[in-house]
Amino acid sequence: MSLSFLLCSFVLGPLADMDGRWRLKLERQGWHPATDQASLVLTRTGKEWQGSLRFGVILYAREHPLQDITVSNDRVEFRLHTEEFDLRFDGTLKDATLEGNVAWKDLGKFPWTAIRDDGKPPQRFESKLSFAGFFPKGRAEDLGLDGAALDSLLRDAFENDTDALLIVKDGRVVCEQYFGGPRTAIHLMSVTKLVTALALPFLVEDGSLDLESIDEPVSTWFPDWDQGLKAKVTLRHLLQHASGLEKRPSALELNRQDDRLEFARGRAVEAEPGTRHFYSNEGIMLVGGIFEAAAGVPLDEYLKKKLFEPLDIKDWEWNRDLANHTVAYAELAMTPRDLTRIGWLLVDEERAGKRQRVAPEWIERLSTPSSIEKGRGLILDVYYQEGEDESVGFGHTGWLGQYLAVYPRWKLVGVRMRRFKNEAETGNAAFELGSFVQRLAHLVK
Repeated sequence: MSLSFLLCSFVLGPLADMDGRWRLKLERQGWHPATDQASLVLTRTGKEWQGSLRFGVILYAREHPLQDITVSNDRVEFRLHTEEFDLRFDGTLKDATLEGNVAWKDLGKFPWTAIRDDGKPPQRFESKLSFAGFFPKGRAEDLGLDGAALDSLLRDAFENDTDALLIVKDGRVVCEQYFGGPRTAIHLMSVTKLVTALALPFLVEDGSLDLESIDEPVSTWFPDWDQGLKAKVTLRHLLQHASGLEKRPSALELNRQDDRLEFARGRAVEAEPGTRHFYSNEGIMLVGGIFEAAAGVPLDEYLKKKLFEPLDIKDWEWNRDLANHTVAYAELAMTPRDLTRIGWLLVDEERAGKRQRVAPEWIERLSTPSSIEKGRGLILDVYYQEGEDESVGFGHTGWLGQYLAVYPRWKLVGVRMRRFKNEAETGNAAFELGSFVQRLAHLVK
């Protein structure tokens, strides 16, 4: 939906103090989001002012030009007016901070503040963090990381609409930023698939599957898959996205199904299994169905006992479809700290949280590149250092720019997360921070 130009008037402190970029923060208790960040730019040429304002979420996160800007003394008043909204701001410049209230027509009055954005990266740690019950805090440079590269990554994360950036090296947190936003659970999107993969070693460990089950035909669990190309598909093929299932452009049709497992079972196999790699949400839904059949309970319930509770992960939610099947390929939400705990479980050969571990041989199996696709293990993405054939790490990515990256060689784990905001730019590649995995590796000197 198009929006009209903003009509704003400012009454501010000394004119020279207003030139440049500001970070504005709006508080809206009882609304979603309760806190929103905005970038405010003001530029003065002679007596004329120009500027722009862009919120992170509200007003569809679009950048709007400012008009009718005026400045005088230490008072501020301005109006943000669109076809849909009418916001009237007032405030005062105090000790280099703008603060006041905004009257949002028909919705109430909310406090706001703005501080100058001096171009420096945000601090490596969000204010008022407690590390009790989590990993202790550490200094990146003391742990052999490139501090300048970390600050550059932090800056780009801030500018690309990141909601959480968390990096752990050698069991110490070297960066944890939420950029002023909440520290609550965020949907993992397809990073959910990595969590699904971790059910496999637990199922083998407790005897619900055996190691040879990976190469058994899918018809072992779904008898209707005993004909034609479907009869050739093994669990390993599904785990490697190499089953030959028909190509589908997105998960939209799958997401609309009441019984997503039944829908996935009904898809055709159109290529010889084991001959091509094609990323398949339906394939991972089938994996979830196999794991549920082996465990005898929904996948989320199984991993709650095997993974979440031992790691003291409590703030999570994993959706099931209307047929009571856990959505194995997506729709798990948890906090960035808890996702980091899962990543560290795959780094530390001892017990993360002291109550659970994944055996090193299983980490190797999950992250061994397939012969079909060098960048794919058993569900996991496999990472390589530039110019090397030997893998150095693994993880998974998700829509919107969700990442869990794990580098066991360097005992390094990185998490980057972004919330779904319902704005026009939700799928904008510029927000995905696509260089995150490589830049995390480049932190290591």
